[in-house]
Amino acid sequence: FVMAGVTFVWVAFRSLCFEAIGVRAQYASLSRHTQETCNKFDLISDYFLRPQANATFGERCENLRQQAIRSRVQVINTRFVLEWSSSLFVGIYVAFAIRS
Repeated sequence: FVMAGVTFVWVAFRSLCFEAIGVRAQYASLSRHTQETCNKFDLISDYFLRPQANATFGERCENLRQQAIRSRVQVINTRFVLEWSSSLFVGIYVAFAIRS
């Protein structure tokens, strides 16, 4: 029961203490910007707004990349702890069971 409890606390801690990572929201924002830019390409071209559109696209790509990295790091860290927690609890159990 202890192992299940610690696992639950760990997952709850990771979910509540760390901000919800919105990779999908960043991807949707980038997708909307790209679609809007393609739909209004003539207008952008006529008013020489292409550098501004490119800069906005670059910023949104960078935001998406940063969010994806944070999300991946959180998943890897959580998975690492959960994989090693079972070995740790078995070791603790064996250490205490030897005394009995």
